[in-house]
Amino acid sequence: MTNLVVNQKVHCILYGGKNGYISKIDGNQSPETCESILGGCGVTGGSANFHIKWTNGTTSDVPEALVRNSVQWTVGGVLTEEEVIDYNDLHLLAKAENNRKTNEEAKQREVDRVYLIAKYEDVLIRTSDQEYSPKTATKNVRKELKKAFPNTKFSIRRRNCDVIDISWEDGPTRTMVEEISSKYEDHSSDWSGDYRDYDPSVFNRLFGGAKYVFENRSMSEETEKVFNKWMTTKVIDFESDNLIYKLFSHCEIPQNDFEIVSTGKMAGLNSPEVFYKVQSK
Repeated sequence: MTNLVVNQKVHCILYGGKNGYISKIDGNQSPETCESILGGCGVTGGSANFHIKWTNGTTSDVPEALVRNSVQWTVGGVLTEEEVIDYNDLHLLAKAENNRKTNEEAKQREVDRVYLIAKYEDVLIRTSDQEYSPKTATKNVRKELKKAFPNTKFSIRRRNCDVIDISWEDGPTRTMVEEISSKYEDHSSDWSGDYRDYDPSVFNRLFGGAKYVFENRSMSEETEKVFNKWMTTKVIDFESDNLIYKLFSHCEIPQNDFEIVSTGKMAGLNSPEVFYKVQSK
């Protein structure tokens, strides 16, 4: 195998794909030691390090074996002097745009921070570098749900340090609770969907967050009896369990006695829950 050289083109398929070239090489290359392992999922060997300048305005320092043998990388020909100038122009333009976006995002974060402090300062507990964020988030989830749904008893527990479990019977729908609780997740799925990356919002930095927030709503025995009794009075071409589940998921259950009535709306056969609603007697 031959040595790679400065100004040689490279392409990486990660993050939607990006083009660049080798702008600098540190160390002595040893291409004979580079090889793929684990069916191409990994690489080993090499002793040099390549500095890559990308046309998207970023740079990378990459081990030799990764550039040579990774299935995610492709090495091309050597750029001419004119092509290097073109690549550098694209790099500088993209870098300037990246900096502009970064500055705008920083300004917007400050605007959001001031707004959130004013909105929640007297309601929620502020987190800090000294206080563990998921712990604060758990306290704040409890405070918000108690205020929003004072008649519903929630069980809110922190599990494995970075997971918040929320459980309750009847009361608000899962969607209603998620409108409050979802903002406490401070991780997001990466580009592959296989991993969760730490991605805290301005809200999380102020009032805490956790890697996962799970909502689990269950049906009480009393509510199940009401639904089952109602089903015996209806002649409907739907499986009873499926219809009950859809209605329960779709409707808020009041604390006092309730009944199931027609909404007067038309719906497709796949949406029978739109035909009916739950209301207090």
